[in-house]
Amino acid sequence: MTEIETAIHVDAVRLLETHRSAIEPLCGRYGVSRRALFGSALRGATGAAPGVIDFTVEFDEMNDVSPAHQYFGFKSELERLLGRQADLVELRAMQDCRLKRIIQKTQVPVYGRAA
Repeated sequence: MTEIETAIHVDAVRLLETHRSAIEPLCGRYGVSRRALFGSALRGATGAAPGVIDFTVEFDEMNDVSPAHQYFGFKSELERLLGRQADLVELRAMQDCRLKRIIQKTQVPVYGRAA
């Protein structure tokens, strides 16, 4: 990993740790049962959009909130909190493909009952 790539990785991890106390209640409010990092935030990939943090997410079904509101509300509030764009991927919604298997193998849990 180059110095720039290492800096990107360390910055993402530090940012999440700094905001952990605000992110966890946010996850609860939107029914996020699991959240993991993957992609450029972990490996400092060159060519990635600057400042974007990639997450896989799993949502619990909520009776009083639509799935669209869960997804877009959580994404919006997370981005506002982190001051960065967040890309959210729901692996359960993806068809089985090479990309999905790579994400599953490389993701690092950062929130969840089993994480």
